[in-house]
Amino acid sequence: MTTKKNGRVFFLALLALGIVYGDIGTSVLYAVNEVFFPEGRSGIPVNEANVLGVMSLILWTLNIIITIKYVMLVPRADHHGEGGMFALLAKLSGKSVSALGVRLTGLFTVLLILASGLLAGVGALTPAISVTSAVEGLEVITPVFKPWVVPIVIFILTGLFWFQKRGTAGVGMVFGPIVILWIFTIGTIGVLSITTAPHVLKAFWPGYAINFLAKNGILPVLHTLGAVMLVVTGGEAMYADLGHVGKKAIRITWPLVVLGLMLNYLGQGAYLLSGQPVTEGNVFFSMVPLGEIGKYGMVILAAMAAIIASQALISGFYSLVAQANAMGLMPRVLTVHTSSEEKGQIYQPTVNWLLYLWCISLVLVFQTASNLASAYGFAIAGIMTITSFSLIPVAQREWKWHWMPACLVFGFFLIIEGSFLVAHSMNFFHGGHVPVTMGIVMFIIMTTWQWGRRQVGAAFAQFGKKKDLPMDMEWLLALKEHTQEVKMAQEQGLTEALRFLRQRSTVNELDRGFVFLTSQPIRKPDDRIPIILRTFVERYDALPSHIVLFHVAMSPHLPTVVPEQRFEVHDFGQGIISVIAHYGFMEIQSANVREDLEKLYRSEKIPLEGSHWMIASGEENILLTKDTPLLYRLRIHLFQWLLKFSTPAEKFFGLEGDAGLAKTQIPIRFQRDGVAYVDMPDLSIENGKGKH
Repeated sequence: MTTKKNGRVFFLALLALGIVYGDIGTSVLYAVNEVFFPEGRSGIPVNEANVLGVMSLILWTLNIIITIKYVMLVPRADHHGEGGMFALLAKLSGKSVSALGVRLTGLFTVLLILASGLLAGVGALTPAISVTSAVEGLEVITPVFKPWVVPIVIFILTGLFWFQKRGTAGVGMVFGPIVILWIFTIGTIGVLSITTAPHVLKAFWPGYAINFLAKNGILPVLHTLGAVMLVVTGGEAMYADLGHVGKKAIRITWPLVVLGLMLNYLGQGAYLLSGQPVTEGNVFFSMVPLGEIGKYGMVILAAMAAIIASQALISGFYSLVAQANAMGLMPRVLTVHTSSEEKGQIYQPTVNWLLYLWCISLVLVFQTASNLASAYGFAIAGIMTITSFSLIPVAQREWKWHWMPACLVFGFFLIIEGSFLVAHSMNFFHGGHVPVTMGIVMFIIMTTWQWGRRQVGAAFAQFGKKKDLPMDMEWLLALKEHTQEVKMAQEQGLTEALRFLRQRSTVNELDRGFVFLTSQPIRKPDDRIPIILRTFVERYDALPSHIVLFHVAMSPHLPTVVPEQRFEVHDFGQGIISVIAHYGFMEIQSANVREDLEKLYRSEKIPLEGSHWMIASGEENILLTKDTPLLYRLRIHLFQWLLKFSTPAEKFFGLEGDAGLAKTQIPIRFQRDGVAYVDMPDLSIENGKGKH
């Protein structure tokens, strides 16, 4: 057992190297360049005081922000093993969060949704900047490659996004050994360079960083802080990817990664101190030994490492969307689980290719890594700042910290990250607005979807309250009993009894079997029935002779469910059966309601063959009144578009193109004073007594 457990930890550690550290591991390609040789702007003068000061800032920023915050503290804020902005939101949702007597629950919700939108922007920027900075190494070898950088980047990114369908585990096991080689190589190059100017090691003393900040003007300091922050890009990806590999794997592998990074940054500082030439403003590739052969080899290895950097954010973005789906903040998208061991390892085809198009667009617009860095840093600083702010109440509530140490610890991070945010605000109109704009768009989409679903739910609830209609199984059983009484009176020719029954209700019984898909399992008489069934009764004044209420439930902890435990069947009598079909997270994408009905028939749990059932599925039809205000109308139109974008239930349940699928439009009217379920012929049956 111990051997198996150790093997599992080793596997996850290798996986962590392959999908978590690529982003932070490739920062060595461009971070130092942005300090001293930014494209189109003046950098910090290269002298001993500045080099040692910048190196000291890099070393301490790397260890304070990543080692202490993102490796030691942030993974503790997981939600059922998942990380990221929505994990924090889930921890704070439904709880009264206050500070200094002021309730801040709504503020944290808004900030975390906005941060997740910024992470969406970073998810596209990371592949763009990482791969571009790697391929730009060709320019250091010869200017002939300059016109080919963008086409090569697009080619590499196309292959990366196509490769995603293999799943995180497949990607990670290929990439893990490459990251090990990358970290070893950059560390070795750093050591070789350090030997040319060993006094660069004095940068470990924080006094050099403090001296640099004190003796330089505000603009040089802000420029430097903005560039130095690039060394910690990837911390947010470590948290977002927590569900893919787990916190233990991250903590085991980080010491190896941070050692290689520190050695390489110190090596770049030593190269600058040695006075050797810097080609094309690229310190990293300039210090690579072995001439052109060494540089060509490093470009290839850097390109592979950059692909891995992209993987960290792509995987994290999948997790972000999956969590948003689970919390009702985004339209449902098809999610394929790619591992039977880790439920967090997923692939989302629609998300993958939308992210690809956005990434390619950024490459075509910004062209160079330096231009992309301006857009990149602002979003990262915003995400990190919001994360630190949100961890204060989490530390108090979840970790049982006193409010004072919680505020001191994360307030310290806020000061550092806030300074990075201020520094990058200078780049807002030089690309920084791009991820912010995407963040705002994502924020609008998520809040509009949440609002729209809440409005639809309110309309359904209003439907029952307005007509004083119960919406539970007891009502359905009473109505079914009444329809059977009518049917018996018809068959026996009891005219007077039939007339009396007709006065109570006009509901008839259809000689058909109908399956109604439900969003919640139904086990007890007081459980709510689906709105699609109420709509059916109102529209046709009839009930099917056989009714199956079918719910598909996914187990978040089991990859597969054994056949004996697949179906949970509750027979309520009078031809009404509730079925709960249990699926593991690895098999949910292959769920097929029609096939399940056939299996239930063969096991004599339902009365009709699988092909003889009509399957009813509901679809909201959003209607507008003419007096709807403009802004309200625009929001409704966005919600309508999101409804169309959402993957329909029939695709999830294997019913696409099914001839026996009956889709029913459920009309919801949005009007100036709220929402309303559009009325149909009135009908009520209560305790066996009905009225029409």
